[in-house]
Amino acid sequence: MSRNEPINENGTLFFMAGLVCLACLPVIYFATRLVVWWVHMPWVPWLLVFLFILIPLAVTFIILYSSAWHQEWPRARRIVSAGLSSCMIFGVDLFVVALLVIMGCLIIGLTRVMGGN
Repeated sequence: MSRNEPINENGTLFFMAGLVCLACLPVIYFATRLVVWWVHMPWVPWLLVFLFILIPLAVTFIILYSSAWHQEWPRARRIVSAGLSSCMIFGVDLFVVALLVIMGCLIIGLTRVMGGN
């Protein structure tokens, strides 16, 4: 890559939006953990599932829409594009979280088998 070639900033933008979306999940968990602990109703965690979906999607959408990404497009097209991209980023983040949980379980299982505990 030479110095005169334009840099594709979409990759950096999507990576940043993905990291922020991924960081929202533990923040929401720790913020709502006290609510679940205080209110001992079995349906409260199911209501909080909507927060785990809506907040990361909203944060990712705001990052994508407020950036300089495709500002030449009409407003409706930008909204739809940012919304679909937010959903794709959220899906990839959920896949990454699932892989991390699976790998953690495998590592813990292997250490217990090898360690004899």
